[in-house]
Amino acid sequence: MNNSYVINYLGFSATVDSTALPKDQRQGIENFEKTKEEMWKSSVTPKIIQSDSTAGILGDLGLDVSISRRIVSSFEFSLAASLTAKKDNPNNKASASLVWRTPILHATNHVAGIRANISIQDDATQSLVFHDLSVRLFASVYLRPFEGIQPIFFTAGLDEASRIRTESGSPNYDDPRIHAQVQWGFIGLLGKGSAFHIDWTYWERLGNLGKPNIDPTEPKKRTFVALEFEYPIATDKNVTVKYADGSVAPTFSKSTSVQLGLQIFLGDWNLVGKE
Repeated sequence: MNNSYVINYLGFSATVDSTALPKDQRQGIENFEKTKEEMWKSSVTPKIIQSDSTAGILGDLGLDVSISRRIVSSFEFSLAASLTAKKDNPNNKASASLVWRTPILHATNHVAGIRANISIQDDATQSLVFHDLSVRLFASVYLRPFEGIQPIFFTAGLDEASRIRTESGSPNYDDPRIHAQVQWGFIGLLGKGSAFHIDWTYWERLGNLGKPNIDPTEPKKRTFVALEFEYPIATDKNVTVKYADGSVAPTFSKSTSVQLGLQIFLGDWNLVGKE
């Protein structure tokens, strides 16, 4: 049996000693990680969403899809989509990204670490009429102030984005911005396999970097917060409850939503063989 587990976030490999954790949390960390670098990782989550833009008492039916793979030692590809029956809802999006990371520099006893990253990412609306194509230069830091809890992850950097509208006659924009993110959570909060995640993101547009062409109708600063609880009900199946508030790329339309879903892990698909 493994004596330690690894928690990944934005490429970090923060090791947690299982002997320092309560018994119920050990399985939770193992389920949370599910990392096999040479395999595809994927999940699908049917859900019901009640949000600002939802018409109807029960809300929209939706679907979250997530696929990722470490393609070589320093690169990772991921595709994530949040879709609903209301195709024209600006908060429905798909994101495709390719991230390159430097080796992580650990502090003593892996209490902290830092890693530089570069990514190319395309955020698109479900209707594919709006794209936010960005190149991000950022650094990720993790801190583990207490033994037996999930590390706190900090990310900060610069995005240079081309905001593209595919509709005829619609203007395109150049949108440089600062991007910061903090993520923390609890593993085994309410029993084995359960997890609670907190994610806060901040963007601030820069009007004095290069030659920006910024949409004057949009706010200079944007924030987003998401609280998500997962509880296992069967092997590779979790009930999820998520609260989200704020603005996300590509439209940055402000919205508040509550989502109830069933996350199903599809397993590791060895589609292209080992590296």
